[in-house]
Amino acid sequence: PDNASAFVGAGAAKEVVVVLERHASERELQRHGLYAVGCLVHYGGGAAQAATAGAVAVTFRSLASHKKSPSVQINGCEVLRCLAEFGEAPLDELARAAQEAKQAFKHDASVHRSADLLLALVVPRTAAAVGALMDCKQRDEAV
Repeated sequence: PDNASAFVGAGAAKEVVVVLERHASERELQRHGLYAVGCLVHYGGGAAQAATAGAVAVTFRSLASHKKSPSVQINGCEVLRCLAEFGEAPLDELARAAQEAKQAFKHDASVHRSADLLLALVVPRTAAAVGALMDCKQRDEAV
């Protein structure tokens, strides 16, 4: 954790996101870069830095571009889960990404496990938001 924090302090999360943007077609670079972003967010407290640098969009792009790579799907789901834990990612899009990963790798337990961890974080929060909305008093009596 200390190393990850030092890297985040030096701007590493932002720099990795920049490299991921520049080399979107490089599958191995995406795989390792997403892993690095996940570590920097999870262990180094780099969620805000990564999100500000565009990590959510870069991760969605990588997931879409590398649909045939289970390791990119796993690492992408992990990045999104880490960002969601720190409130730095849109929940509805996260659920869609997890579902697409599971659909692309119907028989890959590792992809399913990673996607399910993301869904486990997203679904309760979404359900809570819907529940809170339903508990609100209506102000428009015509509704």
